[in-house]
Amino acid sequence: MIDDLRPNITEIKIEKRDAIFKAAIDVFAEFGYQCADVQEIANRAGVGKGTVYRYFINKEQLFWATSLYVIQSWCELLIPIFESRDDAATKLRNLTIERSRFFENHPNCIEVMALQRAQFRGSIPENIHKYFHNQFFDPIMKVINDGVARRELQIDDPQAFFHTYCAITHGATISYCHFEKFISLTEMTKLSIDTLLNGVQKFTCPTTDSEKSLPAQ
Repeated sequence: MIDDLRPNITEIKIEKRDAIFKAAIDVFAEFGYQCADVQEIANRAGVGKGTVYRYFINKEQLFWATSLYVIQSWCELLIPIFESRDDAATKLRNLTIERSRFFENHPNCIEVMALQRAQFRGSIPENIHKYFHNQFFDPIMKVINDGVARRELQIDDPQAFFHTYCAITHGATISYCHFEKFISLTEMTKLSIDTLLNGVQKFTCPTTDSEKSLPAQ
C-alpha cells in the first residue's frame, strides 16, 4: 500500500501532468490494472517512460495518483454548490446531478473508480481517504445535518440517510455501464435522488383524486 504520492509530483508542469493522467485514465480503463503498460501510458501522453518513473515510483503509485486526479476533478466542480445558499434538498440534488454529469462526460473515470475495488478490494491510501472525506463526505454530511436542523429534511437518523445517499449515487454510477443504451447517467441519477429526497423533503403533499376515492380505513 502506498500512502504518499511522492512530493515531487507537484513539480510536473501542468500540461505534462494532465497528459500523463489522462493517458493513464484511458489505459487503465481499457486494459485494467494488471495489463496496463506504463510504456503505453507514456506513449499516449507524449513523454518518455523515464519521465513517468521520475514522478511515480511504480505503476501502483501512478494508479493511485490518477485516482486522486479523478476525484479532485469532480470534487472541484461541487464547490460552488456546497457554497450556495440553496436548501438542503436542492443542494443534494444538484450535487448528485453535477457529479453524474462529470462521469457521463468522462466514462473511463468510472472504470478507474471500479478498479479501486476490483484490484485493491477498496483499500485506499490514507491521503486519498482523507481528501475524499474532507472534500465530499464531510461536506455532504454537513448539508444533511444543516437540513435537519433547519427542518428542511425530515430524517430521524442523518448518518443512516448519508450512507443511503452515498450507496444510491455510487451505485447508479457504477451500474451505468449496464444501462447506458437505455438511459443517460444523469437521468438515471435524477430519478434515484428524486425518489430518495421525496421521502424526506418537508412539503405538504396535496391529496390526489385517486386518494380521495379510497375508502376510509
